Amino acid sequence: MSLTDLPAISADPYGPEAIHDPYPLYERIREAGPVVHLEQYGVAATARYEVARAALLDWETFSSARGVGLADLKDSEKWPGLKPSGLVEQDPPNHTVARKAINTLFTPAQMRSLQESIERRADELVAELVERGRFDAYQDLAHDFVMSIVPDLIGVPEAGRENMIPFSTLSIQASTSPHNDRIREIMSEAAHLREYIETSSRRENLAAGSMGSLIWELVDEGRIDAELAVKLIRGLLTAGMDTTIYAIVNAIRSMLEFPDQWRALRDDPSLAQRVADETLRYESVTQTITRTVNVDTEFFGARLAEGTKFIVFNSATGRDPDKWGDRANRFDLDGASRGHLGLGFGIHQCVGQPLARMEIQALFTALATRAGELRAGDGEVELLGVPPLRSWTRLPVEVTAA
Repeated sequence: MSLTDLPAISADPYGPEAIHDPYPLYERIREAGPVVHLEQYGVAATARYEVARAALLDWETFSSARGVGLADLKDSEKWPGLKPSGLVEQDPPNHTVARKAINTLFTPAQMRSLQESIERRADELVAELVERGRFDAYQDLAHDFVMSIVPDLIGVPEAGRENMIPFSTLSIQASTSPHNDRIREIMSEAAHLREYIETSSRRENLAAGSMGSLIWELVDEGRIDAELAVKLIRGLLTAGMDTTIYAIVNAIRSMLEFPDQWRALRDDPSLAQRVADETLRYESVTQTITRTVNVDTEFFGARLAEGTKFIVFNSATGRDPDKWGDRANRFDLDGASRGHLGLGFGIHQCVGQPLARMEIQALFTALATRAGELRAGDGEVELLGVPPLRSWTRLPVEVTAA
């Protein structure tokens, strides 16, 4: 069975209709078969949990080092100038070195040292917003909370921090979405963002004792080289904030959609520890994870040739009824959500998730403790509209005190 022999899907998962509401398309893909052919891009794909999990676990067959988007970094003639990132677009042994280095920043002891200050900041911010009676879930809650924590942890200068989120979103879009005219236009206008990130990654511009400076200490110790240090710091700058911000927004939106779950959280604030996982299962920020088939293989009945791009719709897997049963299409804090693929899986699972989980739990504990009613506010709701990310950049909320 060749790629063209697979069940064919002609719809565009990166198009306007899918951006607005991808889940009907995901259901079509899932029902069509374990592996399908996306005709518009000439790639294989899956929306089934079991298949996706198996692919993400098998890094030797489904390579990250050849690019996590539709570009094959091994094909330098077709994709000139593209180079792999320091962690995400690597496989062992390079990935092992990079992962070991970045893990030194997220040890349990280091996370515990941050917990009190993160919880205090969450409580202060929520108190302000509850007193105000209304807030924008993106700007006032998620953005302001994460931006008050992560830039200082990384150690970047205060001047220019407004460039961090736009660059992060742009980087994810550029590395994972089709390289169409729109992407090329965006990239051509992003020189000032790239310059800011490059400047902020330099040793002399990072605060002493920060995560960024600790990475440079690994260079001094001979554990990594300077090139990898710069890539890892850029990784922190591009992946350490916006996905957490968008996850917080998605959690709020999900609770507005399912108000019984907000009431459950308010009645039992300990459920805040489940908010991150249930949000990433039900409304994953990252919609796709792309790999490249590294060797001819047969996979769930599909014969995939070396060089074939394979798209995992990890957001679709969070609503696969074969995995999640009757709760697949509802936000439900009562159920267990661990095992979702919203943070990836296997050796490439998100390394910064301990910090993200701590931030989300602190924020929703404070909300559950201080807030009473939570409902949609007046004003326009704005969808992010940047594939492969799914979230909202404006979500008005009204809130009362507990």
